[in-house]
Amino acid sequence: MLHYFDIRKWPYGLWIVPIGLLLYLPMLGGSHLFDWDEINFAEIAREMIVTGDWLKLQMAYEPFYEKPPFFFWMQALSMKYFGISSFGARLPNALIGVITLWTLYTVGKRLQGNGFGMLWAMLYAVSMLPFLYFKSALIDPTFNLFIFLAIYFLAQMTESWEFVPSNRRKKRRFRAMRLCGLFMGLAILTKGPVALFLFSLVFVAYFIMSRFRRIVRLNEAIMMFVSMGLILGIWTLIYVQQEGWAFFGAFLKRHFELGSQADAGHGGFIGYHVLVLFVGTFPCAPLIFSAWKKREAYSALTQNFMLWMLITLFTVLVVFELVQTKIMHYSSLAYFPITYLASLRLWMLAKHKEVLLWWEISLLILLSLLFAVAMVLIYFIGNTPSLLWTNLTINDVFALDNLKASVVWPSSILWLSALFFIGMLVSLFMANRGPGKGAVIGIILSVSILAQSIVYLVVPRIEGYTQRAAIEIYKELAEKDVVVVTYGFKTYADHFYLKRNPEDIAHFEEINAATVNGLTVYVVTRSNVVQNKGVPSEWTFLENRNGFVLYEIPEEAFPNP
Repeated sequence: MLHYFDIRKWPYGLWIVPIGLLLYLPMLGGSHLFDWDEINFAEIAREMIVTGDWLKLQMAYEPFYEKPPFFFWMQALSMKYFGISSFGARLPNALIGVITLWTLYTVGKRLQGNGFGMLWAMLYAVSMLPFLYFKSALIDPTFNLFIFLAIYFLAQMTESWEFVPSNRRKKRRFRAMRLCGLFMGLAILTKGPVALFLFSLVFVAYFIMSRFRRIVRLNEAIMMFVSMGLILGIWTLIYVQQEGWAFFGAFLKRHFELGSQADAGHGGFIGYHVLVLFVGTFPCAPLIFSAWKKREAYSALTQNFMLWMLITLFTVLVVFELVQTKIMHYSSLAYFPITYLASLRLWMLAKHKEVLLWWEISLLILLSLLFAVAMVLIYFIGNTPSLLWTNLTINDVFALDNLKASVVWPSSILWLSALFFIGMLVSLFMANRGPGKGAVIGIILSVSILAQSIVYLVVPRIEGYTQRAAIEIYKELAEKDVVVVTYGFKTYADHFYLKRNPEDIAHFEEINAATVNGLTVYVVTRSNVVQNKGVPSEWTFLENRNGFVLYEIPEEAFPNP
C-alpha cells in the first residue's frame, strides 16, 4: 500500500484520476449555466430538491417528458450537497469525465497496452468538444459513457475465444452480456429510447458486415435483457403506479417530435454534424483516415474493435444527419470512435513506425490556423466591438445591444494563441521529420493550451454578451418579494435563478389582479421584442441592460381574472 504514496512508483493508470480532476474541476462555476439546455436540466434537478419528488420529472413544476431521470438524480444529489449553483450542476459531468478517461485507459490497455491506453485517454481529455462537454451540465457525456460501454462489452462477444479454456469461456461471455445489459439499461435511463435505437443499429450493421455471423446465443441475449430490465424495471413500475401508462405515450410522442421535425429553432443542413465533428474533435478528425487504411498492421483484436468503432461513427452520422433537430451535442457519441482511430494513428507515430502524411499535416495546420485566427479576432473585436456595427450592417437591435456589454478581453488570449500555434507547428514538423513521441506529446500539450484558453478566457466572456445581464436581473429580483415573468422570448434562466417555488407565478399569462396578491410585477423582455412586437403603453420602462429590458406593470394595468 505504501508505494501508492510515492508518485515515482505510480502506474500509468493511477495518473488518470489527478489529471482528470485537474482538467475538469477548475472553473466549473466560472460562468452561469447556459440557456437553454444547461439551465433546463439543472432546473429539473432543482425542482426535485424543492418538491422532494425524485421520481417525477418537472419543468416549471409541470410534467417533463423529454428525458428519463438518471442524470437529474446525479445533478440533484450534487446540488443538494454542493449547493444549487453552476458548480453543483456541472460537477457530475466532471466526475463522469474522470471515469471516462479511466475507462478509455482500461479499454486501450487491453487492446494495445499501457502506453496506448494512456494516449487515448489524454487525447480524448484535451480534444476540443469532449473537454468542453465535461465542464458542462449536459446529459450527453454521461449517456455517451454508458452506451460506449454497452457497445464495448457487446464487441467482446465477437472476439476470438479460442485461447480461453472452455470451462471459463461460458462464464466470461455471460459476464460480458450482463455488463452490456447493465450499461444499456443505464443509457436508456439517462436519455431514453434513443439509446436502444442506436445500439440496435450498431448491432445490425455489424451483423451485416460480418456476413450474418452469429454474435450472441439466445441464452446470452436473455441475460442481457434481464440485466437491462432490472435497471429499468424498478423506476418504471413505481412511476407507472403513480402516473399511469399515459406517461409512456407522452414520452414516446415527444421523442418522435424531436426526430421528425426541427425542434425549438434547432434546424440545420445536411452535413452539419460532419462539420461539427471535423472541427470540434480537433486535432483528431484529420488522423482517422490513415488509421483505418493501415488496419492490417494491428492485431485481430484491434481490427475487430476498429470495425465496431467505425460502425458506431457512421451510425451516429447517418442517424443525426437525418434527424431534423440539429444540435451540436447530438453527435457526441462519435467522439469515442474518432479519438480511438486518431490515437491509433498517433501511436504508430510515437512508436516510430509511421510519419504523418503531408495532407494530414496540412489539415492540422489549417485547423490550427483557424483556431488561432479566431482567438485573435475575438480579442480585437471584443475590445473594440464598434468595428462590427461600423463596418457591417447589423439589423438585429438585440444583437447590437448585446455587443455593447462591458466585457474586457485580456491580452493573454493573444500570447496563448501564439503559444498554441507555434507549439502545433513545431510538433507537426517533428511528426514529419523528428522523434515521434515528442511530436505526440507536443500535439497534446498544444491542444490543451487552446482548450483551456477557450474555457477559462473565452466562454465566460461570451456569456457576458449573451445572457449575463438577464441572469443578473433575475438574481437581483430573487432577493425581493415580487413577481417576475418574461415576455416574448423563450428562456429557462428565470426559473433557475429566481429560485421559483411551485406556488409562484411562472408565466406572463398567469398575471391578473387576483393572482399577484398585491405584489409588484416585473417583466423581462428583449429589445428586439419591444421593437418588433411592442409592449403595452401602460408598462413602466425601468432599464435596458445589454438588450434585456425590464418593465414594471402598474396595478391598474393588470387584466381581470
